[in-house]
Amino acid sequence: MMRDFLFLTLLFRLTMSFLPIFKQKIPYPKYCGLISLSILLHVSCLNVAQDRSALEERIGHAQLTPITVSIKDGLASIRKLNFKGESLNLELWAQAPRLEINIEYASEEQSAVSLELHLYNIMSDSQVLLLQDSAEQVVSVEYTSPTLLSGTLSLQPGRHQIHIIPPQPDSNQSWKFGLFADVQERLNGVADLFVPLGQENLKFALISGDLTRRGAREELEEFQRQQLQHLPFPCYATLGNHELGTEGVPFYHYFGRGSFSFEYGGARFTLIDGASASIAPRTQKSLNLWLDEGIDQLHILATHIPLLDPDGTRGGSHASRLEAAALISEFQAHNLDLLLYGHVHTYRYFYQAGIPTIISGGGGSIPMRLDGIGRHYVVFEVNSNRNSLSHLVQRIYPEE
Repeated sequence: MMRDFLFLTLLFRLTMSFLPIFKQKIPYPKYCGLISLSILLHVSCLNVAQDRSALEERIGHAQLTPITVSIKDGLASIRKLNFKGESLNLELWAQAPRLEINIEYASEEQSAVSLELHLYNIMSDSQVLLLQDSAEQVVSVEYTSPTLLSGTLSLQPGRHQIHIIPPQPDSNQSWKFGLFADVQERLNGVADLFVPLGQENLKFALISGDLTRRGAREELEEFQRQQLQHLPFPCYATLGNHELGTEGVPFYHYFGRGSFSFEYGGARFTLIDGASASIAPRTQKSLNLWLDEGIDQLHILATHIPLLDPDGTRGGSHASRLEAAALISEFQAHNLDLLLYGHVHTYRYFYQAGIPTIISGGGGSIPMRLDGIGRHYVVFEVNSNRNSLSHLVQRIYPEE
């Protein structure tokens, strides 16, 4: 699927770039045919993204009679929902600091069931609350690693809510988050990034795509094993074009949605699936809502492929410049504060329509030659007034 998409994108760009020449050299009917072909190629790219966005809507929902589980806004992947003897086992991978887990237990026997809860990618010291029959109960949990908590609770028949509430920074304190992308074939050596990153005193890190070389199950499992082993904070990821290299997009099972939005520390963070070099119309509708919600907040948006190539020479941009320009115009109108990209294996800091923009693609894959950057990650500090932030690039020099 990824190869087909890349071929269509390349053919579309080549066709569009030569249209002015063709207009002067070939008959008008053939020229119109070339325009039609270019439009069809772009629509093909859109269809790939649209199909994926429809699949995303199923994430965060599962049913195992007599239990139904739904995660508000799909902010976690339900990786397991099964019975272990008489107990119910629920395993989630979170894509946001705060979660609301809705459970309906429709038992005709009116007997309680024991729920074993295993939550991965959770911020340390988060509180777990159970709302049941208008009563609120603090659930006793155990952290078996800095970002993995487990607990057991008893559910009576009916509807229940489990709230995961992270600790918030004080309003007069600054706090930090990180960014990296494009680990790809460096997966087996990613510890040389994770070890220093884990010492940065971050609340969480964003991953703007290309976690692995081809998005295979064994690669995603290894990535998460390394993350859980080395990082004391959660990572929230969107997918890149390399995650499309395996049929069925296993990313959804292991991590969750590629397009989502959450709030933390007075700021809004939005991650968008742009792995097909286009934004699906269904995703665009959600994005419009998130832009409206974040218009009066510090708002950071991350996606994999840059909307526009700042150099115009690397081919690292969306398939349609018109779509990219329209998106950036919307970002500007909604007071977006920061744009974050991956995909291009370098570091760049520039502005798009007045919006500070960063490309950081130095997580592990072969870096751009002659850039003088190499492998790196970025640390951001949200200032105590919540209206501004600063950043620092940390380079990695592994022993090889």
